[in-house]
Amino acid sequence: ILYLETGGVTDNRFEDFTEINLSAEELPSRAKRIVSEGDILYSTVRPNLKHYGIITNVRDNTVVSTGFVVLRSILPQVSNELLYMWLTFEKYTEYLDGVASASKATYPSITADDVLGLRIWIPIDPSVPCYYAQQQLKILFHYITCLNKENFAYKCCLNCLFATLLLNQ
Repeated sequence: ILYLETGGVTDNRFEDFTEINLSAEELPSRAKRIVSEGDILYSTVRPNLKHYGIITNVRDNTVVSTGFVVLRSILPQVSNELLYMWLTFEKYTEYLDGVASASKATYPSITADDVLGLRIWIPIDPSVPCYYAQQQLKILFHYITCLNKENFAYKCCLNCLFATLLLNQ
């Protein structure tokens, strides 16, 4: 399986998936949330660290930590991208960080109910211009995902090149 901890995503950039061979390794106890294409992952720990994103190109058997709230729209006319934009709006991040700081846990954390309790405006009337903007959001998010993958590939190439240069000295 592929497993992702909360630190493996920051501001919609995904890295550090751990591949686990179940016949040889034990599954981490927090690896319990199965994700699907386009799900929103939002870390329940320290919202100000921005460990959230929309997961794409999901392989079968991808699981994430129970430290994430996994969200998806249940309405076909409301995109996950629009939900993500609201959830990551700076005012909401600050609000959730305040809720986390006031929690009685050993570290600042929120619950799924804290996220679900946010009041957001969702246009479901096709006469509202924002309804059509959701399609544009999908295109922009796809483009951003492609750029992030490209940057990650460049980073890997630079690391290999750097390692080669060091070994040849």
